[in-house]
Amino acid sequence: MFKKNRLIGLLMILALIAMLVLAACGDDDDGDDDTPEPAAQSETGNGAASDEGAEDTAETETGPALVSIPDTLISQQGRQDEPTFLILLQAIADAGLSEDLAEGEYTLFAPTDAAFMAAAQQLDALTIEMTETGEVELTVDSDFLTRLLSYHLVEGTVMSAALNPDEPVVTVETGTITVAIDGDAVTLTDESGGTANVAMPDIVAANGVIHVIDAVLLPQPTLVEVAAGRDDLTTVVGLLSDNDLLSALEDEVTVFAPNNAAFELIAADLEGFEEDVVVTILQNHVVEGVYSGAELAADPAPVFMTLADNELVPTVEGEDLAMIDGIMIVGTLPADNGVIYVIDAVLVPPAPEVVEETEEPDEETDEVVEEAVEETDEVVEEAVEEAVEETEMVEEAEEAVEEAVEETEMVEE
Repeated sequence: MFKKNRLIGLLMILALIAMLVLAACGDDDDGDDDTPEPAAQSETGNGAASDEGAEDTAETETGPALVSIPDTLISQQGRQDEPTFLILLQAIADAGLSEDLAEGEYTLFAPTDAAFMAAAQQLDALTIEMTETGEVELTVDSDFLTRLLSYHLVEGTVMSAALNPDEPVVTVETGTITVAIDGDAVTLTDESGGTANVAMPDIVAANGVIHVIDAVLLPQPTLVEVAAGRDDLTTVVGLLSDNDLLSALEDEVTVFAPNNAAFELIAADLEGFEEDVVVTILQNHVVEGVYSGAELAADPAPVFMTLADNELVPTVEGEDLAMIDGIMIVGTLPADNGVIYVIDAVLVPPAPEVVEETEEPDEETDEVVEEAVEETDEVVEEAVEEAVEETEMVEEAEEAVEEAVEETEMVEE
């Protein structure tokens, strides 16, 4: 009996344990049911909910209303760990481009403040002073600044995905920028051989797009900039400046620039020349228009008229341009508005022929001469008449003398 009761008690304990285990399993199942399942993903990767939820997501992605390119640059200021554009904004204002960038549709390659400060260390033409309060003062030629900024602008909206290594970007300044792409990295190469990396692409503005770059892009330098940057052309640059002829190099021209050694050969003669002779010599090295080496080496040889109204004739050795008017060409320097051919002697034009010309009298002179002739004729006529009268009087006197002599002779007889 005791064994039977023990067996029943044991069975009841086992049954109770089994019920507790089942209850615990039931609680775990309920917990799994309370865990939310992942929401279905839309094609854009956002959770798909109701239409209202989708609209809310779209508004979040769109963000605040788009503003102009300058205002977009301004909106970037003050963001932690983001580049600043205080210098670029000041440069745009100084160049008078704020209104254009607010109205036209452009793509702007935007150098950061750090990029501009680095460029100022390399460029004599640009000085930047920046205070702790963020005020910027630029010392730079206005034409150079406008050209520099224009080289960072492209008409229309060009997203980074549209940049193509096989198609150079043509800027507003009519220059070109070469693109290189390596994975997600985009590198730009300017006409001066410098490079800039696209640090932040595709900042969309209301009238275009901004690509942030880590260096300032430099357009091809002008003739004056090229010549001024050459140690072997300091003499010709100095003479052009002293005689107010640097402006002639601002047009699209071809320049045959004697190097310093060439001017040393005629230094003694040059000191004795009058200013107008020096000007003529300098003008004899400039030809209107831009001519490549191939154009100068054309057959038959072309003849070029210089600003001094003198003819220059190039000569060729093989397929290469070798000389101009018998003087060796020792270097070729392309520029934004022309080309410089460095030569090893000075092109002295021939002395002008002195031709004596008799000026034809004008009508007023003719009248004066006629009056003088008439007056002379009148004077001569009067003199002749007086002489005739005097002669007649002499003759009458002679006749009277003769008569008196005759009468005297008769009396004596």
